[in-house]
Amino acid sequence: MAVRSGRCADKIAAKQHAPPTERIAEGEVPKAEQVEQHLKGAISFYECLQQDDGHFPGDYGGPMFLMPGMIITLCDYGGPMFLMPGMVIALYTCGQLDKVLRKEAQAEMVRYLHNHQNSDGGFGLHIEGGSTMFGTALSYVTLRLLGESADTPAATAARNWIHSRGGANYITSWGKFWLAVLGVYSWDGQNPLPPEMWLLPYSSWSGIGYLHPGRFWCHCRMVYLPMSYIYGIRGTCKETPLTAAIRDELYPVPYASIDWNAARSQIAKEDLYYPHPMIQDVLWWVLYKAEAVLLGSRLRKAALAEVMTHIHYEDENTRYVDIGPVNKVINMLCCWFEDPDSLAFKKHLPRLHDYLWVAEDGMKMQGYNGSQLWDTSFAVQAMLDSGLTDVAAGALKKAHAYIEQSQVVTEAAPPLSRYYRHISRGAWPFSSRDHGWPISDCTGEGFKAALGLAALQQPGLVGEGISRKRLEAAVRVILSYQNSDGGMATYENTRSFHWLEILNPAEAFGDIIVDYSYILNPAETFGDIIVDYSYVECTSACITALSAFDRLYPGSSWSKPIAAALAKAEAFVRRIQRPDGSWYGSWGVCFTYGTWFGATALACRGHTAASDPALHKACSFLVGKQRLDGGWGESYLSCQDKVYSQLEGESHVVNTAWAMMALLAAGYHTIDPKPLHKGAAFLMRAQQASGDWPQQHISGVFNRNCMITYANYRNIFPIWALGLYRRLPYDPKFRIPAHSELQYLEAVNSNSQSSSNSGLPASYGGVQAYHIPAGGGVAVLTSGSQEELHVRQGHGMLPKQRLLMEQQEVYGKLPLPQPIKEPIYALNERKPPRPDPVIVKRWSWSGLAIFLYFIAAAVYYFIIRATRTLNIGYTSYGQLVLAIEVISATATLSYGILLTRYTQPKAVKGLPVADEASPLDPDDIQFQVHVLICCYGEDDGVVGNTVEKTLLAKLPAKTKRTIYLLEKTLLAKLPAKTKRTIYLCDDKGDDKGEESKANIVNRLSERYSDSRTELRYITGRVRVADGRTAREVNGRVREVNGKSNNLNNCLKNVIYPGFTDPKNQTIPDNEIMMVLDADQAPVESFFCRVLEVMADKDIALCLTPQNFDDVKASYDIFNCLNLSFWEYMLPGTDAVEYIACTGTNFGLRCDALFKCGWFPTWSVTEDYTLGMNLKAKGYKARYLNEYLVFGTSPETVRKVFQQRSRWCKGQMQVLFSQECVFLQGVLFSKECPLLDTGLTLDMRLLYTSVTWSYITNMLAVPCSVLVPFIALVFGVYPLVLNRDFALAATLYYTSSTMVTMYARRWEHLKPVWFCIVSCHLLWFTFTKAVINVAIIAPLTGKMLGFKVTGAKNAAAAANGADSKPKRRICSGGCFSWLKPKYLGDMAGTWDHYVLLVSFLLSFITAAVGIFGIIDKPYTAQGEVRWFLLLSVFWAIHNMIPPALFLRYIYMDVDPPAAEGDDPKPKQKSLELFEDFCSFAFALSFAMAVGGVACTWLVPDDYNLGQVLNVSLQFFEAQRSGKLPRISNTPWRGNSGVWDSVLLPNGKNYSLLGGWYDDGGMLKLTYPTAFTVSLLSWAYWEFKQGYAASDNLEFGANTIRWGADYLNTVAITNITSSSGTVQPIFVAQVGDITRDRAYWGQPERSTIPRPASFLSQARPGTDAMAMTAAGLAAAAVAVQGDSLQVAQKYLAKAQLLYSYAQRWRGLYAKFIDSGKLYPSVSMHDDLAYAAVWLYIGTGQQKYLSEAIAFYGKSVASEGHVSSNPYQWNYENVIPALDLLLAQVTGEATYKANVAAFVNKWMNSQQQRDAGSSEVFYTRKGLAKASPDGTLQHTANAAFYTLLAAKTVLKGNYMLYACWARNQIGYMLGDAGRSYVTGYGAVQPRKTPHKAASCPPADISDCTWETAYYTTDPNFHTLRGGLVGGPDDNDAWVDDRDMNNPANTVSLLNSAGFSAAVAGLVADDINMAKCQQGNGFIQTVLLKAKGLPDAAGQRWWEGVQ
Repeated sequence: MAVRSGRCADKIAAKQHAPPTERIAEGEVPKAEQVEQHLKGAISFYECLQQDDGHFPGDYGGPMFLMPGMIITLCDYGGPMFLMPGMVIALYTCGQLDKVLRKEAQAEMVRYLHNHQNSDGGFGLHIEGGSTMFGTALSYVTLRLLGESADTPAATAARNWIHSRGGANYITSWGKFWLAVLGVYSWDGQNPLPPEMWLLPYSSWSGIGYLHPGRFWCHCRMVYLPMSYIYGIRGTCKETPLTAAIRDELYPVPYASIDWNAARSQIAKEDLYYPHPMIQDVLWWVLYKAEAVLLGSRLRKAALAEVMTHIHYEDENTRYVDIGPVNKVINMLCCWFEDPDSLAFKKHLPRLHDYLWVAEDGMKMQGYNGSQLWDTSFAVQAMLDSGLTDVAAGALKKAHAYIEQSQVVTEAAPPLSRYYRHISRGAWPFSSRDHGWPISDCTGEGFKAALGLAALQQPGLVGEGISRKRLEAAVRVILSYQNSDGGMATYENTRSFHWLEILNPAEAFGDIIVDYSYILNPAETFGDIIVDYSYVECTSACITALSAFDRLYPGSSWSKPIAAALAKAEAFVRRIQRPDGSWYGSWGVCFTYGTWFGATALACRGHTAASDPALHKACSFLVGKQRLDGGWGESYLSCQDKVYSQLEGESHVVNTAWAMMALLAAGYHTIDPKPLHKGAAFLMRAQQASGDWPQQHISGVFNRNCMITYANYRNIFPIWALGLYRRLPYDPKFRIPAHSELQYLEAVNSNSQSSSNSGLPASYGGVQAYHIPAGGGVAVLTSGSQEELHVRQGHGMLPKQRLLMEQQEVYGKLPLPQPIKEPIYALNERKPPRPDPVIVKRWSWSGLAIFLYFIAAAVYYFIIRATRTLNIGYTSYGQLVLAIEVISATATLSYGILLTRYTQPKAVKGLPVADEASPLDPDDIQFQVHVLICCYGEDDGVVGNTVEKTLLAKLPAKTKRTIYLLEKTLLAKLPAKTKRTIYLCDDKGDDKGEESKANIVNRLSERYSDSRTELRYITGRVRVADGRTAREVNGRVREVNGKSNNLNNCLKNVIYPGFTDPKNQTIPDNEIMMVLDADQAPVESFFCRVLEVMADKDIALCLTPQNFDDVKASYDIFNCLNLSFWEYMLPGTDAVEYIACTGTNFGLRCDALFKCGWFPTWSVTEDYTLGMNLKAKGYKARYLNEYLVFGTSPETVRKVFQQRSRWCKGQMQVLFSQECVFLQGVLFSKECPLLDTGLTLDMRLLYTSVTWSYITNMLAVPCSVLVPFIALVFGVYPLVLNRDFALAATLYYTSSTMVTMYARRWEHLKPVWFCIVSCHLLWFTFTKAVINVAIIAPLTGKMLGFKVTGAKNAAAAANGADSKPKRRICSGGCFSWLKPKYLGDMAGTWDHYVLLVSFLLSFITAAVGIFGIIDKPYTAQGEVRWFLLLSVFWAIHNMIPPALFLRYIYMDVDPPAAEGDDPKPKQKSLELFEDFCSFAFALSFAMAVGGVACTWLVPDDYNLGQVLNVSLQFFEAQRSGKLPRISNTPWRGNSGVWDSVLLPNGKNYSLLGGWYDDGGMLKLTYPTAFTVSLLSWAYWEFKQGYAASDNLEFGANTIRWGADYLNTVAITNITSSSGTVQPIFVAQVGDITRDRAYWGQPERSTIPRPASFLSQARPGTDAMAMTAAGLAAAAVAVQGDSLQVAQKYLAKAQLLYSYAQRWRGLYAKFIDSGKLYPSVSMHDDLAYAAVWLYIGTGQQKYLSEAIAFYGKSVASEGHVSSNPYQWNYENVIPALDLLLAQVTGEATYKANVAAFVNKWMNSQQQRDAGSSEVFYTRKGLAKASPDGTLQHTANAAFYTLLAAKTVLKGNYMLYACWARNQIGYMLGDAGRSYVTGYGAVQPRKTPHKAASCPPADISDCTWETAYYTTDPNFHTLRGGLVGGPDDNDAWVDDRDMNNPANTVSLLNSAGFSAAVAGLVADDINMAKCQQGNGFIQTVLLKAKGLPDAAGQRWWEGVQ
């Protein structure tokens, strides 16, 4: 911490040089002596500021948001105006504020804030910015934390500004974060910052890797890294009185009333520099929903651990300085939250001082830990370029030492890739070596300074230079910074895309995430913060540094890389120049800064304003901005608006210096020196007498919108500009020519004169532009301005040209310019352009958007599935189905990745066709093409057609082909210089076939063979059994892959017989082989198009798609055309460099095949394996998406099944085989791609995904069929249907459908759908293949063989297949009576039967569902049974594929033409089938849409945990007395504070506390005691329910509030002067008559509230005993939380119980409330108290007394209600039965409990049945007669849950689900809710005084305004259960306090809340209750004449 002028005063006073006192006059041209004097004075002054270690300290502040965070953390941070608040908040949070910052420091911080407060009371983002909510709110918090009172003028003005903009909830996201940390803002109002982002895959091939934070700009990711940790743990400062006060001060409305969900997107207009795009808001919403699931999960814990690993790495590698002030203090805060006593936290504290700076305006937090190296590097270059090294010798020596010491000499801790770090050894940081983060421009400037010092011609002036080894390390780092666009970013290479800025989280900043971005940028104040982009400043610094090194060390090993890098960088600089000639400066203000760097970059490449249009435009731009005073002045608004903005007032010395340096670098002095003279004069006039320049407006910027101070700039750049200016005009070596000498060259090009004027120089904006010759010529310039020059080139002499006069010493020997004939950016690109690729890669933006949508939807869906849908009772089944869903999603994921990019052939015609008239020159062959045609018993006509088509295909020029008939290829044209040989390789082996094929070859050879084409017939291959790829079976050799052996036979024995050593032998790369199956005929352009691709010698394989001319896409149900594969999958794999091969229709470089060991023979699918081998060996391939080959599809179903089985077996062979290895317990093939070290990880996964897709299919299809079948038939469901699932399913299934049905053309939709259909039809085929390969083959040793589709038994036998007849499953044909006509020979297979079974299962499912809907279309509450319809839709959807199959095999066919031929469908039958396919296509989508719609229509189940919380809020609203400040009912205040009773001793005794009984203001002890007992019982038995719903503390506090009042009203310690006085018991507070006459707020009531009590003279056994029971129950409930409180309650309960026993009588005789709550029994109350005392104390006497009192009550007492099944305050006999059964286990009590439960559950009579004690309403409500209310039903539900848990055995779910149904009725199952504050249709006019009254400042509360009004209550009363409906389910919402159906009360809500707690504890929901409720149960119940009962399982036996 230092003030700039403080320590340097003595040095300044003693300095040797001072500027001249005489000032230069306006318009005067500076003289040499004047400039030198000013320079010496400036250098002398600046040298005084230098520190002993050599650096120049300076203020680097400005942002206003940094310090508050530091203060918050030390309870958090400061710098630009936003820096200090973070520091302050952090320090306060950690409790370190006063320890780290002395009071004097805190006072300086306050002064800093006061000095920069705006006139409107607010604070800006930076010290010169207008007021923002971000700056103002954080600065206000900082002032308050630093001790400033809220009443000071500064605080008041700031607070008024905040309130006038809506409050601090309108702060930006970073501000929300800091306020949430301090505890004055809710985390619910913060957009999610999920730490799980750090667990995403980083690899880019998946697409999602681009979203990984490791790809963000380092400043962005290092801020959001610790932010995500604190967000993930909801780290919050402990509340203090100060934070509580601040929380109230920041908002103009009560804190509790703020809508935090809405606050997430609320941003003040002053702050909104970067509005959130809609996609970002959608993303936040999804993450916000997912956060409830992630918080506290294992995934969250893993993410937090990962984040802390990165935080500790950052801390340790920067010596706890960290990359910047923001992440510095948040990292510190994370360490404190992790462990307040950790060593990491303690190491953080002292390094906070690195960021603090004291200046004239106070103490601030800097934007970095200083700019030491940056400023020092500039200062050194400025002094060196001044030429006054003798004056600056001392400063240069010390600076050299600092630069040498600051170079980073070691890498950060390995592995760098693990922590996403760039290399750093050899780089220079911005500040110090401790900081250590390498930066490109800092490295460039530090490097230039080091080189400049090393180049000094004065030995010993600065000491030994930096070693060349270290300099070369710097070169290495600089080169590593270059991006693909040629530019350099800041800290790292650009790792992602600009569109990520859509997610920019910092609303105030720009450019902070990628180094350009806009999808991920969540910062509303900042723009472009996600990506590290290329910048002109960084690029220029690197260009000039590399050029300087290359000049100092010419011809080094780095020269070539440097030359290439410089050319690319120059092109980048030119490309980003703006049309007006300027460059936008991203790190300084703004266009003058950027243009200086841009001009310098081009100048160092040898260009001048006279010769380069770009530089001339740049100079013209600057000259046009020069002001009248000679200077330049640019406002920071240029940065924000990206338009040059003039500074108000005088010019700025720093802007002026930058402009002058740009003009000087560009050589503009040779054109017009006047602007430079004027600029120099301005700088000299502005210099102060001390040699300093004044500190003017801010000159630095970051992220477009935040300005920052560079105090040293005002010294460095004026020195630098004047130094350059001084040297040019006045040094002897330099001269500015006279203006008359400034003229342009005329190009005299006598060798190229033509009418086209091609030799004239190109005019560009009035300036003649010239190229520098590529030949390397050097212009030797003499002193004359019009001398004739000659340039010696390798090809001769250039013409004479007249050049501008430029001194050789200025620029060195420069190449002579030539007239421009092409764009300027191509100056150094003189190599012949490489031909464009035939196939180009493209991004599919629609595919990418769909894929990202799918990823987001899938993540959300599976989070919801895992957390919100598995609560079904049969978790294992649900988890199994979920696991299959996840597995299925992986296939969609891998396919979706391939949709994001694709390759596409250009619209060209291929290589030129050879001239068939001219013979081929044997010495001039460009391609030798070997065409291999494989034959396997195909018809001779088919083979002949293929061979002939291959012969007719055109050849390119210089191409020769040989056709080997292994069968099929001949009519395609050849390109020029191409030769082909066609080999017909016949592997059939019978004599007739050989003769037939030989005849074909002879006939076609005579007809077509010429010098370019040969045709050969290859047959007679001998098979050899090697034990692995071939075995002898039944006397024949059976091969795994006869096709590969057939091809290899031709290759190894015919074409390349001597090639056996791939390491030492090489086949010429112009030899290409092309493979065609015998039924695949090429088109005429086949060879020309394929060879055009393979003209690129990097391409080893070119694959083309195949088409079938015998099948239409409109009815291709088996997906023979495979359109999704050819049109979408392969272009995608090609784009990611995956090599795919399909066995036919491809060209392959023969040497590549040779190096791979020829065709693989160990796998059935040689093509898949070959592609993987090629990729593993580093070859490249291309997919040419043009249909150049046509063939025939498999004719029958059997052949389709055979073909697909072969594909699956072959690819599974690659994973599993007999020769295998174990990997983590899984059996894999040695050739498994997962184990192939030659493949990268992404390629391993992609190759594995091909085989994995078969596994996903074999699991997904049967699961899809069986799940709805099991659900409807057996009543077992795999998931819970709720609104969360509906949303997740809608998003997921629409997104997955968009992926699987993705099509770029409408006509592709149906064929793509057929791909999905075929997966359903072939799943059993795939399953068999997988089982054969993975299980049967390894266990039995069986060898898998290549089965040829369509071959007869003889042909199969020729290939090694077993020719014995297949065993028929049904010898007579199980389908014989149906007689399918188009099935084929299915003997020995089950595939078609499985499809029939699949159809029948889905049909049965649909039928059962329809039956269920018809049988019972509605639930008891009148809801349609949508879940049945959902399963019906699902079943019909599953029926469609097998239905298509059945219709397909029953097509009408023509009879075979000859024996052995296959039948063909008739045209009419095909047309009908095509129509049927169209109908099925539409029906499939309709069923899918219907199914998704049904998920929304199924009623959402209740969040019972939330209901429990709401029910407890009712008791909170009923509180009397002094209320806590934090409450869920902010509209309630203190009331009844004067409640008291006059004791017998004459003293007044406070009765503070308790609950109001109902909507009035009476406090009644008897019902309160019963309420406490029920709540305590529930808390005791179902405590886990409170814990699971996060209501544990709330529930305990509710009990204690009531119990504390019960403890208060039993006044047992009354004393007086005469001795002890008899105790009294207060039973009532308030007067009933007065209370009913008053309608108003309890808080404003002044009516008298007398207390009525019981005593020995006024006994009330019942009330006192109930109170004793309540206290004893409360003691039992809270003993685990507070034993001391429990003992207090228990002691008072025992005392009260003893008094109740002695004072016999009924309370209603003496207490008025006895009329409201009458009581006619007392023994049951005594027994109730005794049993709770027994439970609480364990004393046997209480149990004995309880049993005795119970007997007396049953024998002699009656009750108010004659219905013994009404359990309430007055009749606790049922409760006694339950408690005594629980503690004694006696059967009598158990029988009574069972009778009570059975009466409530099994009473089926309606109300008109007469004498029934319990009956059911039409909508299913169980009611107690007479006049039973919901209170009794809720109590019964609670009772049933208790009984099921403790007494009743078996069928627990039956009882629990009954309770759930009754509570569900109260919550809304009947169409409305009977709970206030809950549900869409809820009671809103309950007679409740406090809720109905508006606040006093709105209106008075009277009978007219609050009671008689028809409006709803003004306040929402939550959790109150009303009396409920009548016997016909009718209820009217009105404010009639005399109608018990409308009132709420303690007794109503007690049992309801207790029952809900029981349901939550056992996690009872409707999904669990539906289990077993299927078709079987329905049939069984109907057979027994029983009704449905929720929770009943048919396998447990119906009852």
